[in-house]
Amino acid sequence: MCTTPYRSAGRPEVIYVIERLIDKAAQEHGFDRVALRRRNLIPPRAFPYKNPQGITYDNGTYRAVMERAMELGDWRGFRRRRAEARKRKRLRGIGLCCYLETTGGYPRERADITVHPHGRVDVVVGTLSSGQSHETTFAQCVAQWLGVPFDDVYVFENDTDVVKEGGGSHSARSMRFAGIVMGKASEAVIEKGKKIAAHLLETAEDDIAFAAGHFTVKGTDRSVGIFETAAAAANGDSVPEDLRGPLEATCDETILQLGFPYGAHVCEVEIDPQTGALALVRYTAVDDVGRAINPLIVDGQTHGGAAQGIGQALWELCVYDAQGQFLSG
Repeated sequence: MCTTPYRSAGRPEVIYVIERLIDKAAQEHGFDRVALRRRNLIPPRAFPYKNPQGITYDNGTYRAVMERAMELGDWRGFRRRRAEARKRKRLRGIGLCCYLETTGGYPRERADITVHPHGRVDVVVGTLSSGQSHETTFAQCVAQWLGVPFDDVYVFENDTDVVKEGGGSHSARSMRFAGIVMGKASEAVIEKGKKIAAHLLETAEDDIAFAAGHFTVKGTDRSVGIFETAAAAANGDSVPEDLRGPLEATCDETILQLGFPYGAHVCEVEIDPQTGALALVRYTAVDDVGRAINPLIVDGQTHGGAAQGIGQALWELCVYDAQGQFLSG
């Protein structure tokens, strides 16, 4: 389920082979398998690092993450646990895997953001949540950028009547790509709002500052809220004709620069040699995902990803009904 940072791969079976080859190379040539990985991990001083496929990694502390996973997984204490397992006539094994992910896939994404006078912000994006909680994380971002309450932000991403462009959710692209276009659309909303607020507050646009959902004349306490600004633009009486209409903005962008989250996992199992029964006794994951918009959701995705990988490795039974509906979710 993972790949080492010095070799990038996307398919689980390829990744598994790479990790097994590293272990086997260490075994056959007398290396410690962890030492062999340390020797080949890209050091921080080598960044930005262009890999053999021409992809440039921006940064990473791969060794530190691997060492942290081993520390949390008590790698040093494994021999003692294995000896104790032998007394119970159990076989105990431990595995280490480092991975590097790319946030890529379809490179084009679009966000449409509209601030309504009645106190609501609509966000339309072309991704689709399948358990990643976009409706929470996307709303968190826009609420912070526009300085509005979280409950006032509504995310629409599953209606093709309103979604004009987007790449969907795959290849770890959604938060990165949607985040970029939502951020730029929010900035455009604020810039348009400054022009409107300048007329409402009878000052120059350069004298307007925006913070916490309000446009304020610098150095004064004179301000107007973002929803009031949207109402003025919608009514049209107190603003020039070119600023009348909805307070809205769109960002439609093709994003070619990838992001590279990474991490290391340690797994420990026990097997009953008489029956073949396997028990997963310890599992440790350390993931560097950059800024976590919502740490609780990130933790949930980590747990879910580990569960899926473990299920695949153990030949999890997938049951479907006659209509093709997956039943063992």
